[in-house]
Amino acid sequence: MARDFPESEEAAYWRRVNTAVPLTFAALATVAYALRVYATLVLARRVRVEDFFMGCAVLLMIGNTASVLLKAFNGIGVPDKDLPHYRQVNFKLGSWLVIKFWSASMIFAKLAIILFLRRVTGVNRTARAALDTLAVLVVIWGASNFFYTTWFCKPVAYYWDRTIEGGWCVDNDLYMIESKIIASTAVAMDVAMLSIPIPTIWHLQIRLRQKIAITFILCIGVVVCVFSLLRAVQFSQFDTANLSTSSILEGLWTVLENYFTVLCGCLPQLGPLFRRSTKEKEMSTGPGSGYLGSYDASKNIRSWGFQKMSAIETSVCGAHDAPVQARYNSSKEQHNSSELELKGIEVQTTINQEISIGMRSDDEFHIPLDGRR
Repeated sequence: MARDFPESEEAAYWRRVNTAVPLTFAALATVAYALRVYATLVLARRVRVEDFFMGCAVLLMIGNTASVLLKAFNGIGVPDKDLPHYRQVNFKLGSWLVIKFWSASMIFAKLAIILFLRRVTGVNRTARAALDTLAVLVVIWGASNFFYTTWFCKPVAYYWDRTIEGGWCVDNDLYMIESKIIASTAVAMDVAMLSIPIPTIWHLQIRLRQKIAITFILCIGVVVCVFSLLRAVQFSQFDTANLSTSSILEGLWTVLENYFTVLCGCLPQLGPLFRRSTKEKEMSTGPGSGYLGSYDASKNIRSWGFQKMSAIETSVCGAHDAPVQARYNSSKEQHNSSELELKGIEVQTTINQEISIGMRSDDEFHIPLDGRR
């Protein structure tokens, strides 16, 4: 491809990296979301708000990818002074768009994950309150970053076209400090998002291997924390006057953080796919062998030392919010619906709280779960 600017071997290397990496991981994240849609809509026959939020995150992520490619093919790694004016404009416009798509995509992705974690933690009021607070902070954080970087320069177009007369931008040192604060806040929120549900999960009366599996899925989010941290560190070398050479790694860490947030948000939702592929094995080996396992109420009640109950009933939400009665008998267990994958966790959490209430109020154990969600 003919170029109208000098490109060193190093610049050509970064151009290839900033083309291959975004395209590869954007494709993986998109496929993961497509599988999520298939698992929830076709197999589990339900759609939640979090699925819609993650879809918005994926669309914005694609815009983020396009913005990175705009930078890659307009002189990434080449000093600004060696680029034609229109190349500088295209590159800086791509840099400006990256942060907008990233901020919006991360808001939707994080909210989708938080909604999922609220279901996992069930009726644990402390965990749910912490997640609700975190959701508010995510919106404030993302919106602040979006609008601050939008009006970083006046007029806005001065960010990518420095030939506009009378334009000005925030001082570079001040911009770096504020960007580090925003990036560090993102790291703190990611750590909190991983930490809040883990204590609840480990207090559930489910098998140890199930606890380990769920914790492992959540801990994949550590990768997101790493990219957030790398992005925060990279701002030390950020120079708004020479973006084509100073924003190479910052832009790369930014999109990778976006991709892995989407991936981590979709992985726990692929349960119906695993359950479908192992359905015959579950039926032959007995309950609790599928993805994320299931809840054996009668065994847990006996192990707690309370009086034996013939059955515990609860209602779970199926397609179109229609209640479906799921019965756990002490002698026979049914595993007919992929909807029970995560519901087992929710039911367990509910039962734990009901037991605690019953112990405080009466010496005789009673769980009034009929008809409750």
